[in-house]
Amino acid sequence: MLMLPLSESAYAANDPTNIGETSVISIRQQESLGRSWLRDNYKRINPLNDIIIQAYSEDLVKRLKQGRQLSRYNVNLVISKNRQFNAFALPGGVIGINLGIFLLAESEGEFASVIAHELSHLSQEHFLRRLEYSKSNNRASLGAIFAGLALLISGNVPLGTAAIVGTIGYQTDELLRLSRQFENEADAQALELLDKGKFDVKEMPVMLGRLRSLGGNDQVAVYYRTHPLTADRMNYALQRARQYKVVTRQLLADEYDFVHQRALFLAGRGGQYLAKKNNSDRAYTDALFLLEQSKYAQAINLLKRVNQQHPTSRIVLYSLLDALIKGGSSNQALKLIDDSLRYNNANPTLEYYRALAYAKMEDYDKAILTMGGVTNHYLENPDPWLQLSIYYSKVGDRYNLFRTTGVYHLLSGNRDKMQANFQLAKREAGKDEVKIAVLQSTYARFN
Repeated sequence: MLMLPLSESAYAANDPTNIGETSVISIRQQESLGRSWLRDNYKRINPLNDIIIQAYSEDLVKRLKQGRQLSRYNVNLVISKNRQFNAFALPGGVIGINLGIFLLAESEGEFASVIAHELSHLSQEHFLRRLEYSKSNNRASLGAIFAGLALLISGNVPLGTAAIVGTIGYQTDELLRLSRQFENEADAQALELLDKGKFDVKEMPVMLGRLRSLGGNDQVAVYYRTHPLTADRMNYALQRARQYKVVTRQLLADEYDFVHQRALFLAGRGGQYLAKKNNSDRAYTDALFLLEQSKYAQAINLLKRVNQQHPTSRIVLYSLLDALIKGGSSNQALKLIDDSLRYNNANPTLEYYRALAYAKMEDYDKAILTMGGVTNHYLENPDPWLQLSIYYSKVGDRYNLFRTTGVYHLLSGNRDKMQANFQLAKREAGKDEVKIAVLQSTYARFN
């Protein structure tokens, strides 16, 4: 994330993990801007839309999101298909990560260190503190900077940097020099978050070292542009990491191995590095290839075997549910979900698959009820709303079809189609006061 400090001296006497707040813009305004940015740039972000990787990443954020000022934010996590190594944090609790992070990070601790770094930018309000310093704290300036960030995320580094620098008023060299202080501050708090989340803090300097060694690689060039990786920063992170006591870490190493293999598969690199992996990783990747080829029975058998070897892995569980439902074994999927919920209370991802299972069985009333609950968790994710609209179309409910389709288009960044569908829903509602009230409530919820 592109960050600049208030001044060289402003933090000289402060602990970098204990920075105050800024008064540039309220939390409510930040959240509004963050949501608007996500929707307006949905297509440019090119979201991954893989609920399994999304669920894993959100669980990891929860482990990291403890104490400090992070409790003020409802974090919206968006994952891009972009294979470049980059991540960003925006006002309002928006955290974005590229698929490239999953491809490069070889352990859960390394991956977590990147997310912890962005959460630290968020909690210390570096973005807004930079605006306060530059006096560019108006909505137009924020909009211009957000647009520049969208270009950076999509991989257009020259145009993205030009848009941001043009708004802030600094040349790139000066901008990068000043951002180093914020990077050190974010690193310091990231180590604290990693320690509290029971991750190995020493994985962070390892990740920074790997990034620095790949400095000439185009896939990490954008990260260098927004996160200066100087020797001083490397040494600073290493020295801070050594201050933490060595304790037993509750790592979910196997879980991240499955995530890593899934990311490689989705990036078209499935099977890569399998020579280094164990039989479970191989079987999991083989199952993904079989699913892609619609060989459901073989995929199910492989995933059941991996599930027996790793009964606590949610990644394997979700993948098995996906295979069972696609393979026409929805009853087995529902039983597996019920059994799993004994140990995973209020799991929205399991409920998502429950809705898919009901829909596969053509029990659309139950599918609607279940997926409706899922939308309350994945507030900014268009996919559950798309599924819900399909279910309403199956039962001939035109009013709710148009209402939910409108929300889907809004979250996907198409406001014109949102307005058109809401108008159609209003027409279907007629004089029904309850339907009109629900439509108004839906509109207000997302605006």
